[in-house]
Amino acid sequence: MMKPNEEMRLHISRVVTETPSYFYSLKIIFERTRALVKNLGTPVVIELSSCPLQEILSRLPKDIRLPVSAVSKDELIIMIGSKNDANYFRSPHVPRSTMRSILGAGVSLIAESPRQIDSLISLRGRRNVRSVGVSLALSSVLQDRQNLIDCKEVHLGMSYAQVVESISKLANAEIELGGLAVNFKKKFKKNYSEKILIEIIKTLERLEIQTGYKFKRLHLGEWFGAENAEQSGKAYRTHIKKISQRLNVYHTGGQSIFEQAGILATKVVDILNADGTRCAICDASIANAFIATRAASGLRNNTEFLVYPQREVGETIVVGASGIDGDVFATVPYNIQPEDLLLKENMGGFARTYSPHALCGLGPAKSFILVE
Repeated sequence: MMKPNEEMRLHISRVVTETPSYFYSLKIIFERTRALVKNLGTPVVIELSSCPLQEILSRLPKDIRLPVSAVSKDELIIMIGSKNDANYFRSPHVPRSTMRSILGAGVSLIAESPRQIDSLISLRGRRNVRSVGVSLALSSVLQDRQNLIDCKEVHLGMSYAQVVESISKLANAEIELGGLAVNFKKKFKKNYSEKILIEIIKTLERLEIQTGYKFKRLHLGEWFGAENAEQSGKAYRTHIKKISQRLNVYHTGGQSIFEQAGILATKVVDILNADGTRCAICDASIANAFIATRAASGLRNNTEFLVYPQREVGETIVVGASGIDGDVFATVPYNIQPEDLLLKENMGGFARTYSPHALCGLGPAKSFILVE
């Protein structure tokens, strides 16, 4: 798979005019999206929340103008420009004002709780409601296969009993049942991924028998590394092909698409040297690069900062400008100086390009598309 190369890094180091900022490679976005579609055997629903480029949908070539999902009103507005019947809104928290916007926009909802369905029913009035999907927790799917559960994804999805209750509510309200969604974000592994898919299909069929309703769609979660699974994904795709004969199947694409396509650029604004510890203050902070700081439990601390211009060997701790505990990025093995440019790769997924005004007056990061 294509990754940022030295030529791209040097190009960014020359064109940066303001920091903090994120730079995205459309080539990498397109390549990774096509690889996921091919290796998973289904269309991929693009998570708008995973990419801050508001123009991303208009940039997609025809062959990958895929469905999209939204979790906020702002993303809902972007979604309206994408005409795809498989688009949907999905969030564990849907305020009544947002539910009204969903109804007004005529967008499908994947409900995360029976309460969300109650809210939709109470607000719909005379409006037609697009088909509504229901979200089932992966732990409910794998309750008899505890050996397959290796994560704590407990905040999305209903229990099996709640899904049955939700289907009954939709039927009584004469609202069309859409898809079953099972959320997960896991690394693709040949036998492991196949076993999980088989259990999901079994659960879907059991729900259909128990409720008497047929699902139109199956929304699956996100497999990290699937862009490299052309060979290891053969058996997985066989199961997908079989179930796709009677319903539409989709996978999720968010971090797996945008992660390696984005680079964070930040500039050193000052150097402190307390008790012999050399610290570089940079203009990125926990406000707009949270997921790169220690406060995010080291999620991306395996990616080193690249320093421009090159400096002599030393040791400098790179910290953000907020002054908040945990606003620490990394220890860099160079004696970096004020005005130095720092680049951090693999930062494209769920980049933060906003900042609370009350947080030390730190402004938002910007996002740009690389001219390649």
